[in-house]
Amino acid sequence: ATSSLFFIGGGLIFDWITFTANVYIFNLSSMTWTTSQLSSARAFVTAVSFGRYIFFAGGTGIGSTVSDVVDQYDSITETWTSKTLS
Repeated sequence: ATSSLFFIGGGLIFDWITFTANVYIFNLSSMTWTTSQLSSARAFVTAVSFGRYIFFAGGTGIGSTVSDVVDQYDSITETWTSKTLS
């Protein structure tokens, strides 16, 4: 469940030019890290959890474009789905 997971996702690499889609997941129960990927590289992403789901929304991508993508992570099945806001 999400109560035992800590997520860090998206961002800029140290050069402040390169965007990343990396998501780092820390499991508090097992004290281990795993990695995953957002559907697109972007920084300034907003994240929120609701029940078993974690949502990563918006952010800024390459060329300072504003992202309209929402990535949803299911902490039970460990799968991702993506949607585009209209």
